Amino acid sequence: MTRKHVGLVKKTWPELEGRELEKEISRLLAGVEITRTLKDLARLRVEASYHRCDVTDQHQVSRVLEQVVSRYGRIDGIIHGAGMIRDSFMELMSAPDFTDVMDVKLLGGWNLYRHSLPHGLRFIVGLSSVVAVTGNMGQVNYCAANRALAAFLRTLSPGKGRILSKALMLPPIEGAAWQTSRR
Repeated sequence: MTRKHVGLVKKTWPELEGRELEKEISRLLAGVEITRTLKDLARLRVEASYHRCDVTDQHQVSRVLEQVVSRYGRIDGIIHGAGMIRDSFMELMSAPDFTDVMDVKLLGGWNLYRHSLPHGLRFIVGLSSVVAVTGNMGQVNYCAANRALAAFLRTLSPGKGRILSKALMLPPIEGAAWQTSRR
């Protein structure tokens, strides 16, 4: 985050301060990165699109996937990278802090799978975390959510009439910013 970014956001939304200002700048920078990536893919003659929705809401997922099918005719694959961070020690964690993080990964994966399957789905990849295997202090919800996603995807392994699936256990990625709450 640079002074330039802060200045531009403050000019547009002068009421934003502190964490809210940081969140807005992160959101805008993510949009820039998405746009760059889509342009890079287009230069390589790869047709790709980015869609945003609350993956825990099956109706939003269904609507977005219908838009994809309307544009492309089918859905070959899903890359599920949605995530949320609500770090806290387990003794201090609220039930919503646990379930919200779980829902984004596991229910989100289920909704994406279920609503894309009738449209030709051939593969689904879940962006998970190495903490699903190693654990991390203050992240019991995040560890459990990523482990549950990996287990779910493993049940979809190749076989008669099944799709290809894989959970990628990724290390921390510089610049990746998960939401701390739903908007």
